[in-house]
Amino acid sequence: ANTDMARAIFASDGSLNTTFLTSGARMSGVGSTDYGFAVALETNGNSLIASSIGVATLDAGLFRLDTMGNYDTSFHTDGRNTSDISAGGHDYAVSIIAYADSRYLAAAQRPNDTGVVRWHSNGLLDTGFHTDGHHYYPPMFRSWAQGIAVYPPNGKVFLIGQTNGDWMIGRMESSGEVDTSFHTDGYWTTDWGSTDWAYHGLVQTDGRLTVVGIRGGSANLGAATFYRIHRHLTDGRMDTSFSTDGFLLDTYAPAGNSGAYAAIERAPGRFCITGGAVVNQQIGIACYRY
Repeated sequence: ANTDMARAIFASDGSLNTTFLTSGARMSGVGSTDYGFAVALETNGNSLIASSIGVATLDAGLFRLDTMGNYDTSFHTDGRNTSDISAGGHDYAVSIIAYADSRYLAAAQRPNDTGVVRWHSNGLLDTGFHTDGHHYYPPMFRSWAQGIAVYPPNGKVFLIGQTNGDWMIGRMESSGEVDTSFHTDGYWTTDWGSTDWAYHGLVQTDGRLTVVGIRGGSANLGAATFYRIHRHLTDGRMDTSFSTDGFLLDTYAPAGNSGAYAAIERAPGRFCITGGAVVNQQIGIACYRY
């Protein structure tokens, strides 16, 4: 059976918004196996969907839909584009953001390493980004991408994920090169004594970076998983004004079983994170405010 990706729009009361393709949802199938991993909105209301698409092998994909849910044919003629960035391996675009200048950045995964892909608004790879539109950390890191963020004043790119079972944050220049002014070598890792996953990065209005994720035995909620929050200064050092040492380990549920997957700034220096928790053997959505 084929696997298709879906996008749905909801009204403020939680019902499907039927102005979007009359049904409120769209199923999209290009290959026999299609996955949608993340969505971002442009200022004009168009939707960007980071995806992985293919048949025998998967390519990193980007879709653009207009406000009515139709494919935007001004984007690569048919509203979608795929990039075989590993030349035959499985590739995934797992997180997406839109620049103010109408370029798009995705956190991407290919076999054993992770990096960033940048497209023009017409759907073509931006060759001004590392000459070919994408750049990766060395394969020896065996890293996995989860999220991406941009520091607006200079366009530097933060890549959030995991490497060798450890929490990882990397930073690239706007040109696509690894930024060695960040923690001296362009990336920062931490081993908390378990399998750790950083999922989402939030660049605050003051330029500091807040990262949320999981410390535990797997990427999913399970025994002894805790949500973790880090805050970094612009040079990669821990911000010791946050929880005295720059990081916070906490749980919503008894005996752990909590995780954090996304964050949003609600006011300067204040943010909300969302994730999951297991209480009484039931998995639920959790929200935390700081």
